[in-house]
Amino acid sequence: MVDIETYVQEKLSKIGFEFEVGNAELFLHWLETYLQRKIHLVPLPTLGLGVYGRWISLSDSDSEYIFYSEGMSLLTKELTICHELAHILEGHVTLCVTKAELASLFNTPFFLETALAREKTEQTDYEDKVAEKMAEVIVGSMMGKAQQDTVMHLLSSNHFLCDYLDVMGMS
Repeated sequence: MVDIETYVQEKLSKIGFEFEVGNAELFLHWLETYLQRKIHLVPLPTLGLGVYGRWISLSDSDSEYIFYSEGMSLLTKELTICHELAHILEGHVTLCVTKAELASLFNTPFFLETALAREKTEQTDYEDKVAEKMAEVIVGSMMGKAQQDTVMHLLSSNHFLCDYLDVMGMS
């Protein structure tokens, strides 16, 4: 069996996602095109203790809904959204409802605790590990590219440093 890190690298390479400066929404829009499904982000005040994000699929349309907790740090938000997007990309099982059922869930007491709860099994544990690693790779790659671009911009805009590197034969 292939380890998770290798599997994730191979999967992302196989699907052809080009890492560039961006964020989770860039990956979301790319994934919408790749899967031909609409993906909606829905921030909520809370999803329950220790829960940052959940995904629900609509059975009567080509839409997915990702719910995430408001008030997280930017990095946690990016990782959470990419984690849920990884579940969608992988075709993992989630709660599947109709549009009418989704609308009624918002009027149900304890909606967040019940509708978005996910039973923990060995399979869901493995799926979460895959989704977590995929989120780390996607966010890390986009952030790494952004940092690389920033450094190159700073280097190229600093004439003193460019001249020094030329003199040292390092340009």
